[in-house]
Amino acid sequence: MNEHGSQIEVDGDGIANEVSKIRKMEQESAREIEEAGKKAEKITHGAKEGANEIMQKAQERAVAEKNKIIQYGKRRIEEETEKIVHEAAKKAKELR
Repeated sequence: MNEHGSQIEVDGDGIANEVSKIRKMEQESAREIEEAGKKAEKITHGAKEGANEIMQKAQERAVAEKNKIIQYGKRRIEEETEKIVHEAAKKAKELR
């Protein structure tokens, strides 16, 4: 009976058709889910590659910056050494 109290006829072929439609929808949904999973996997792989490239570039920049700092330090040491040598030579001349 339906909500109005009248009898509902059961159509075996109609039910079979509905079951068939539902199964097709389930299969289609499963395919869509599988495709979405593959797309997500590709995106994740691409993101990992991108992150690796970014990390590599950051490391290269860090090494380059470190080398600049080392070169600056060496230059400053050389300049200070030259000043000390110059001052020592000046004092030696004065003492003669």
